[in-house]
Amino acid sequence: MRRLAWAGALVLVLIYAAAALLGRPIMASYLAAWLFCLSVPVGALPVVCGLELAGLGGSLHTGYLRWLLLLMPVAALAGLPVLFFLPSLYPWVSHPLHGFAGAWWSPVPFAVRSVAYLAVWTVLALLSAQPPQANTRPPQANTRPPQAAARAGLCCAGLVLHVAVGTLAATDWIMSLTPGLNAAGFGLLVLAGQSALALGAGVLLVPARPAGAAPWLVTAMVAWGAMQFTQYLIIWSANQPGEIAWYIQRGGALGDAASWAGAAVLLLCVALLGPAWLAGRRFVLAGCGAAVVLVQMAATLWLVTPSIRGRFTLALPDLAVPVAALLFAALAWSLRPRAVPA
Repeated sequence: MRRLAWAGALVLVLIYAAAALLGRPIMASYLAAWLFCLSVPVGALPVVCGLELAGLGGSLHTGYLRWLLLLMPVAALAGLPVLFFLPSLYPWVSHPLHGFAGAWWSPVPFAVRSVAYLAVWTVLALLSAQPPQANTRPPQANTRPPQAAARAGLCCAGLVLHVAVGTLAATDWIMSLTPGLNAAGFGLLVLAGQSALALGAGVLLVPARPAGAAPWLVTAMVAWGAMQFTQYLIIWSANQPGEIAWYIQRGGALGDAASWAGAAVLLLCVALLGPAWLAGRRFVLAGCGAAVVLVQMAATLWLVTPSIRGRFTLALPDLAVPVAALLFAALAWSLRPRAVPA
């Protein structure tokens, strides 16, 4: 933990210095970079809980996903600069809304809720990062060891809280960038992308590249792709101008190219991972994991920056996303010897 504290403090100093020096001009990119890095430990949380409930808590890949959960405190603290630059990010600060929406989306309640989201995720991540204790007592008929029961309760509570907190956080941090957008499944779409990103990152971190992780990665990517298509279909078929404008902002040559590239990578990964899993081709699994990480990086920019800039375009400050990703990858790598056992 001392090693994590020193490495995390160094990362936070670099992040805060960049935010203080560059400030408002990079805040759109900073928000995307922060959400991308935050998605790694946040996305790993439900996967770890689900695998433990399925009896796979002792697998090698699950152990490395627990390792990613240790990044949660640093990722949470890296979001503090966003709260200091709310007027440059969210239109409801300079143009207050009315009624309940105005009371909900105002700076102080927004900051309080954001801190609460991050606190809940941090507590759950640190609790889930600890491997379950082995039961030393002889098993008894029709009884469940108390350690296993407590761990199962933690996993169930973690899954429920994660869905609730994740849906609210996605609405506050991303959807409220465009006040006219009302998409009921938006939170689940973001949660699916986070889990796909965490699984892709976990695949890259495991030295053995376990082929058993292929079905999980396929499931997460298919769920994310299906939710993307479903939301697109519902919004266009409903013909709601405020919601369609959200897609128009993300169109154009660059936006369409990014969408088609993401769909192609999704189909390619699904097509390759099945045979690779059966044939034990670990290098294919690693390549698909890297592709998933890159797709989710582009998807985060595609979700966040057009609402602030008015259209989907890439700017020099967007380099903050890969730079932040490399910074957090270096932090994760510094914790690597302590990551196993599962």
